[in-house]
Amino acid sequence: GREMVANTIKDSPKNLRAMLSSMTEKGKERLAQKDPEYARMLEDFEMDGGKTGWGYAPSIEDLAKKLDEAATEKEAGKTSAAWMAENSLKMLESMSEAFENSIRFSTYVNARKMGESRARAAYLSKEVTVNFNRSGEWGSALSATYMFFNANMQGNKRVLKTMTGKRGR
Repeated sequence: GREMVANTIKDSPKNLRAMLSSMTEKGKERLAQKDPEYARMLEDFEMDGGKTGWGYAPSIEDLAKKLDEAATEKEAGKTSAAWMAENSLKMLESMSEAFENSIRFSTYVNARKMGESRARAAYLSKEVTVNFNRSGEWGSALSATYMFFNANMQGNKRVLKTMTGKRGR
């Protein structure tokens, strides 16, 4: 209960760094070298279905190479602006997913430390925030016609559950 919540919050910055690192292969390799047990836990988390979304980090190395190859400053400026226009939304989405998954991963790690099975830890990590994988029979159709329908329904469910629980009364 409370101990797991406290540890989840306390560990979130470390887990955010792990999430951001895991968005690139080089980052995953560095994490595996620095802390093999933690890297394995992150791999288990992903395999067990705790991670949501898909982290994508556009290659900054590719941009650097293109800028080095640019013949003039003006050409380099155009290349840089085009890269930003193409990748800034993807980067924002990736950062958002990293924050979301860092809380999920922190929950997973602390549940495992408290003796929960991998499956139970993954379940808890999915339920700690809005579970976007839960939608039901009509979920896709409703989401297509009403933006954020699933997130709205999940949020309403969480509020209702809190209000009717022991501490919500």
